[in-house]
Parts: sequence; C-alpha cells; structure tokens
Amino acid sequence: MASIINVDKIDEATSGNGVQIPGHVIQVLNTTFNTQAATTSQTPSATGLQQAITPKFANSKLLVHIDTCVYNNTASKGVDLYLYRDGSAVTLVSGTTGGRFAYVHSYNTGGQSITSSSFSFLADAGSTSATTFQLYFANGIAGGTAYVNVNGASDTSAITVMEVAQ
Repeated sequence: MASIINVDKIDEATSGNGVQIPGHVIQVLNTTFNTQAATTSQTPSATGLQQAITPKFANSKLLVHIDTCVYNNTASKGVDLYLYRDGSAVTLVSGTTGGRFAYVHSYNTGGQSITSSSFSFLADAGSTSATTFQLYFANGIAGGTAYVNVNGASDTSAITVMEVAQ
C-alpha cells in the first residue's frame, strides 16, 4: 500500500539548511544583455554577459545556458564563443581551440546575417562560494570584426544559471 502526504507548504526547519530534493531546481538566475561588443582580435575577450551564483549546496550541479546573437562582417569569417568561470576558460571538449565552445559562421553577401547561437554546460558547484560564469568571444579567423549584439539594443543575449540538487 502506498502512503500519501498532503501538504500546503514545505519550509526549512533551520534557517540556511533548505530543502534538497535530488533532481529539483534549487534556484534560477538570469541576466539579459543588449549592448554591442565587437573585436577584431583572435584572443578571447569578455562580452559583458555574465551571471553570478552562490550555490546553496556544494554537491549541486550548475546548469549554464547561453543564448547569444553573433555576427562577423567579413565573408568566410565567424565568431568563436567561450565560457569562462571566475576568469578562467571552461574547456568543453579536450583538444578544442583554447577552450572554445562554439564557432559560429554568420555572414552573408548582403552583410545582414545575424545568427542566434545557444549552448549549455553542466558544472559541479564544488562549494557554496559565489561563482561567476561569463561569455567571451573572439574573431574566428584573422580579418573582419566579430560582434555580439551587433544591433545593440535591438539584439538580446542571455545567460541562465540553474542550481540542481543532487
């Protein structure tokens, strides 16, 4: 026979301990960004899009999701995207170019192509100290200019970080 518990509210008994149910989202933080960032360099630089989170539990997972608008103003060029955690590149796959998460080719002959690019990353919280995830970018191949939010306020990029209980 199955037991059923009916409740209207679950609250922590001791402040700061929280309720931790494996697989459930503990907190969600989101930042949107609509300022143009541009670079001609092949060295990663910050776009300005970032989100800090202070995990409630050290054994949690942090799911980072980024949606961004990218563009390169030169044919056959693209934009390299990088995820940084507390100022250091997070390497998605060993052997990728300097920790690059994605290479987005976004140009057409009319020069009007703006590509929306999304990627996610699952990290261990590791502690209950604050951590900041940042989007960096670089010009994919020498020449031209790489942009995030080329149209400024008309384009919006976003970063969402979710803490998931384990």
